[in-house]
Amino acid sequence: MKPKSVFTYRVKLLSAAIAASLLVPTGAAIAQQGSPEVEEVVVTGSFIRRTEGFQAASPILQFDAEDIATEGTPNMGDVINNLSFNQGSSVTQNSLTGASSTATSINLRGLGAGATLNLVDGMRVIGTNVNTFLPQIAIARLDIVTDGAAALYGSQAVAGVVNFVPRKSYDGVRLEAYRQGDDRGDYTDDQFSLLAGTEWNGIDIVVAGEYRTNGRLKMIDRPELMNAGLTSSSTPNPGRYRVPLRDENGDLTGATAVRSDPNCGGVRQDPTQVGNNPNGFTFGGQCWFDFGEFWDYRAAQDSAQAFTHLTYDVSSDLTLSGQWSYYKRWTANRGSPSNPGGRTGELPDIRGELPGNPFPAQDANGNQLFAQDANGDGVPDRGPNGQVIRDPSGIPFNEDVAFSAWRPWGKHGTLPSQLGADGSTVGSGLLFGFRSALSADFTVPFVEGWDGKATYMYARSTDNSRANNFSLGFLTQGLNCDVVNDREACFNPFVSPDGNNLNTQAVADSTYVQNRVDDVDTLQTFDLVFNGVIAPGGFELPGGQIGAAVGYQRRDDRFDNTPSLHSLTGDVFIGTQLFPFSDSRTADAFFGELALPVLDNLELQVAVRNEEYSTGQSSTDPKYGLIYLPTDWLSIRATKGTSFIAPSLNQLNAPQSCGLTNVADPFTTFAAFTANCSQGNPDLVPESADTMGIGFTLNLLEGMTLDIDYSETDFTDRIISSTTADILASDFFNFRQATGYSGTGTPPADMVRAWVASPQSDPRIQRDPNNVAQIDRIISSDTNASSMLVEAIDIKFDYLFPVADLGMFNVGVDATFVDTYEYQLSPDRDVVEAVGNQNNLTGAVPPMPEWKANVRLGWSRDQHSVNVIVRYLDEMTFDASKFSFQQFLPFSNYRDVDVLRASTITDASYNYRGLEAFGGEFAFTVGARNLFDRAPQKVPLLGGVESFLYDPTGRMVYGRVTFEM
Repeated sequence: MKPKSVFTYRVKLLSAAIAASLLVPTGAAIAQQGSPEVEEVVVTGSFIRRTEGFQAASPILQFDAEDIATEGTPNMGDVINNLSFNQGSSVTQNSLTGASSTATSINLRGLGAGATLNLVDGMRVIGTNVNTFLPQIAIARLDIVTDGAAALYGSQAVAGVVNFVPRKSYDGVRLEAYRQGDDRGDYTDDQFSLLAGTEWNGIDIVVAGEYRTNGRLKMIDRPELMNAGLTSSSTPNPGRYRVPLRDENGDLTGATAVRSDPNCGGVRQDPTQVGNNPNGFTFGGQCWFDFGEFWDYRAAQDSAQAFTHLTYDVSSDLTLSGQWSYYKRWTANRGSPSNPGGRTGELPDIRGELPGNPFPAQDANGNQLFAQDANGDGVPDRGPNGQVIRDPSGIPFNEDVAFSAWRPWGKHGTLPSQLGADGSTVGSGLLFGFRSALSADFTVPFVEGWDGKATYMYARSTDNSRANNFSLGFLTQGLNCDVVNDREACFNPFVSPDGNNLNTQAVADSTYVQNRVDDVDTLQTFDLVFNGVIAPGGFELPGGQIGAAVGYQRRDDRFDNTPSLHSLTGDVFIGTQLFPFSDSRTADAFFGELALPVLDNLELQVAVRNEEYSTGQSSTDPKYGLIYLPTDWLSIRATKGTSFIAPSLNQLNAPQSCGLTNVADPFTTFAAFTANCSQGNPDLVPESADTMGIGFTLNLLEGMTLDIDYSETDFTDRIISSTTADILASDFFNFRQATGYSGTGTPPADMVRAWVASPQSDPRIQRDPNNVAQIDRIISSDTNASSMLVEAIDIKFDYLFPVADLGMFNVGVDATFVDTYEYQLSPDRDVVEAVGNQNNLTGAVPPMPEWKANVRLGWSRDQHSVNVIVRYLDEMTFDASKFSFQQFLPFSNYRDVDVLRASTITDASYNYRGLEAFGGEFAFTVGARNLFDRAPQKVPLLGGVESFLYDPTGRMVYGRVTFEM
């Protein structure tokens, strides 16, 4: 990495000043643990029981149920996406970037979803989609630790930890109905929730349930945005073909010309009108396909969740509790009738006699050629080499052509009946799972002052989503049909303008295949934690007793992946044959934590954890923390430690899966398709990070607090997926370094042969032993290559104050300033600064504004309250591929964008509570998200919007009715 910024050194000078201030004695005291007058609790970020009001060395944000309600959305993805220190989560669909409107993951600091550890009530969960963890009505609060915490929680806790804390006690019944929708009437989102609780025979019972259904927001519903973005493809339907060329005598020259289906449409019509350009359109001498009408900004979804918590105090020394939760999510993702990327090179040539072939055989002067038809069946006779036998007195014939660029289905002709009513491919996503946990809180026998907690958790998640594809076998069979005796079995890939050569419905349906996958993930954990005080012979430090916690965790995770039937058989036009794959591993972890009250206003916190995996990886991670209260209005905190992420089972052991890829060899003149085989890499080591943070809290006035925290994460050995181009470029870089070759062309063949034979060359590049200029295959897998350095400042300000008889007012600000986000994808790549850039050219880093902030204004009086939230995103450089050809297309709303402008979005809501009726109390909320209907900036991307930053929905109005009794 490059030298750290000047800002970093300023922070270190601040650290030294704070350390010097520790020498100043003061009378302020940290709340003492073990006080019999104050209830003790376990705070996220520490296993040691603490008294209420304790300030941790790590920065911890608590986001309670009322804060969640103020966000005015049933989608937890919206809530997470709005956090200032969260970058790269999505609420808008975009297949090109992987953004999703139905699955949002927490991405603290933009370090990736895998670098943030998700917990539910302190226990790990399967997956990262926050919309599947708990019913929103059952969430008591979110505890968010925004620094490294692997010393306590293990793998993934690099950027931080987010703990979804459920309600464990409730007395009464709460019903809630919520509806939101855009004010244009294109999109609605409804949620119905139930929360109930009581005590029965000493058992504290809480149950919650939730059903949510949201509609579909199509790209075509926002035509101004859609036409600014990528809506047309040069991989068309109708397709392009390699047509053989003939000389003046009508003889084949061996050359071919690429030509579009001559019946491709002409001038492009408005693509925001459904069904326009059914036969494609011609632009730049080739055929194009409009796909925008088939894609969505938000996918349709139905989901249901349930939650139950039981607590039973067996005695004063033993409490038993149990949890159970369930979720089921069904989504309907639309897409083009067919996509590019198919195995067109494996399809047979399209014979001239195939019905609908529009390429007549002609000599170089355009004269029709004729073929022998000895048996009079209307089909040209062929010689031993398969070529048509020409006969000037025979029948006219068409050329055998090969696919050049083609997708099987578009908008014309007889479409497969498996497509949706609007002609789109509808992907049916079905995901469901459950989680069960049993816990025992107990007093440790024979050890005074020590408590224990034992927890067993079992979770299971199943993906039965439908996989849509096309049958390579039936496409081949349809192209090789018997045109004389079984003409109706023929597959015609061409436009049939007269309607005489349409495919039969049976042929169309045979090409389209739909099966469900069966992917099952399970996770089991057992945790045993003891905490208490260490006071041998009554020993205490000047600040009090030493707090301690020790524990053990056992994790067992497993997955069983069964691909769809057509993938199992290899009969897929897009993709390759897949095989069932199962894998499992266990992890054992031991940890210890100490809280050392050095003075009555100074505490040192120390933790260490060792985690070992049955697959061979291990990591030992310490963390040190300091909390200092020099005055009653100032507290200072600091942490330093290491964290890690263990490679996943799939990254380690995935079986080899091969497909075709187009490569250009920097060593030779080889430039062609070759086999690309991806597989797991058992030599991967855990990603590791050094983390540190320093911050302070100021209680400036009564009701006014200011928190400022600086954090630094220095990541090494990041696991990245290498492309074939990456592998070749890296090997060529190593070749240059080792041999000193500095030429601009391809190296001499003898140098290449010597390099390939040396142990320094990359064994993943497999060349023909007799010809180094022939690459047979490239083995690609994940590697430990990337490094990252992130430095950021989080600012949080809250002020709650009364104004005479006008009520209570609240002003809040939470903001994050990212000083640097440097990354280097591999040693042969440059170090790149991500801050202020969209970072579209790499999947390793999300869009990274320098500033992201929320300003909150609140007022309450009696039964009324108003909340206003202003959200700010700083400007960024737009560095994506601009698809500049779009600006020349008719009806294009193209914008040549260099900068994503700063964005300000305002949300507002009004709440009235306290209306008594039916033996209970009603509360009503009305509000608007994006109150001033600020549209996203138009950019030349799919859908015309940057999908990780902006929501194209526009103004959303909502209402919520809550009834409690």
